[in-house]
Amino acid sequence: MSIKSLAGQTMWYGVSTVLSKFINYLVVPITGVLSNNIQSDTASLFAAIAILNIIFTFGMETTFFRFCRDYNPKKIFNIATSTIILIATPLVLLLILFRQDVANLVNISEQPNVILIALLIISFDALASMPFAKMRNDQRPRKFALIKILNVIINLSLISFFIYTCPWLQKNGYASSLLQGFDLNDKALTYIFSANLVASFITLLLMLGEFKSYKFRLHKTLWKKMLLFTLPLVIVGLGGMINEIFDRLMLPKLLSGTLAENKFQAGIYVQNFKLAALIIIFIQAFRMGAEPFFMRHSKEENAADSYARIMNIFVIICCIGLLAVLLFYDVWKIYIRADLHPERTQGFIVVPILLLSKILYGVYYNLSVWFKLENKTHIGALITLIGAAITIIFNIIFIPKWGYVACAWASLACYGFMVVASYLLGQKYFPVPYNVGKIFIYIAVAFGIFFIQNSFIHNIDSLILRILIGVGFISTFIIFALIYDRKEFSALPVIGKFLK
Repeated sequence: MSIKSLAGQTMWYGVSTVLSKFINYLVVPITGVLSNNIQSDTASLFAAIAILNIIFTFGMETTFFRFCRDYNPKKIFNIATSTIILIATPLVLLLILFRQDVANLVNISEQPNVILIALLIISFDALASMPFAKMRNDQRPRKFALIKILNVIINLSLISFFIYTCPWLQKNGYASSLLQGFDLNDKALTYIFSANLVASFITLLLMLGEFKSYKFRLHKTLWKKMLLFTLPLVIVGLGGMINEIFDRLMLPKLLSGTLAENKFQAGIYVQNFKLAALIIIFIQAFRMGAEPFFMRHSKEENAADSYARIMNIFVIICCIGLLAVLLFYDVWKIYIRADLHPERTQGFIVVPILLLSKILYGVYYNLSVWFKLENKTHIGALITLIGAAITIIFNIIFIPKWGYVACAWASLACYGFMVVASYLLGQKYFPVPYNVGKIFIYIAVAFGIFFIQNSFIHNIDSLILRILIGVGFISTFIIFALIYDRKEFSALPVIGKFLK
């Protein structure tokens, strides 16, 4: 197994993930014109969708990759898809009955019908999850990439249509009969999630060919083995999602002001959180190629050494992403539409903390390979549950005192614990020679560069000069990494031939 092999397999998944995420992140400035309160409502509902996605898909993607090593992939696909249908159908019906309660939970009690749209989105995405996994396992990245990118283009186009085109048509008296009742202020959530619904529906239609040979099958003995494997993963997923979204879901409830005031503050946090979440692009791009790769090559003799080398390169890439956000905040604050809502710049204080927590999240994802390979997913579940408890307790205690800054520190404390616990236990059950010192050095150098730049950048008025200084600093880090880890980078395709 080699780094080149992983890089080659990851390239298309990485390109599709980065490109689709990049296009999707254009939604941020497009919807950024909307109020902080709407930002808070949107984040709360997306948080609920994220939690339900974990339940609906029931960890079947990872389970599919794991069991395809030992069984017929077609049989595993049938069982995994049937499991999703078996779980999703009664859950959708139940949540439809209690949609008002769900709306109250996510702070949109006056718009319960949006919950119906959200449930359809979740259902379509859950059904599409296994065909996407099948493509990854079959190594068909081009179709995977095309559909992923098309999904976000449709979503982005429709959101732009609702937020910009429809108000313009309404203002200028065009299509008045069709736009009768159109109200962006009161129905923004409906329009945003309707765009998502159309994109998810078209995506599922494009995947119908993957279901040609599907039959509803469970195969009792094998299904039981898969459930025993996946149940802890569901707990891991739910715990991980709590770590990611609990703050945005509960912030409006835990702050000490009125609901409207709390949503306003939550909106500031949500917009700055989106800057920190940019680094998730790197993590997800890595995950698309790495997960099936880890599973397929885990039995090779030098697997542990390769995992350690992959970790080094992963941390370097994440540090570059961190600097790309921190060193160019002058540009990113326009991205979150601080030009229209200047109060959003107050939230920058949480961005460095959140970025570090996201890097730790990525490190944890790399470390977690051991409990999946060793069938000890119950240990991963326990680590994640403790992490979730840290998140919940920290937020409940400190949000009333520190506001949204507490959310950032809670995230860092949670992932810090999970990284340490997973590393120590992993070395016991599946030893990997991670270079911990080198990882610390990369992160320390990245933050050192940020602190140096931040110490004098305030005295420079020219935006162009500030950007050029940022380019110089990020180039310095890249050169440092290439020299310090020359051996690892020389093993990569394209760039490697320049370092030999």
